[in-house]
Amino acid sequence: MRVFFLSAVLVSLFGNVASAETVSNGALSLEERQQAACYNDAQRLCGDAFPDVDQVRSCMGNKKKLVSAACAAFYPK
Repeated sequence: MRVFFLSAVLVSLFGNVASAETVSNGALSLEERQQAACYNDAQRLCGDAFPDVDQVRSCMGNKKKLVSAACAAFYPK
């Protein structure tokens, strides 16, 4: 349940920009790559903000300089 909720939070953080984008060979969609890249950062940096989506979004925005390079790649520049 927590994984599902965190996935929903990450989608709300980054928007559903390309959720329909999938590669026909079975590769991960952009949304799935975002979730995989930011899951540990969200738990590590903002775990105390759960389950409030707005608080997690705000926390991740405030700490975006602390996220991993993989997660930072999904933040708008």
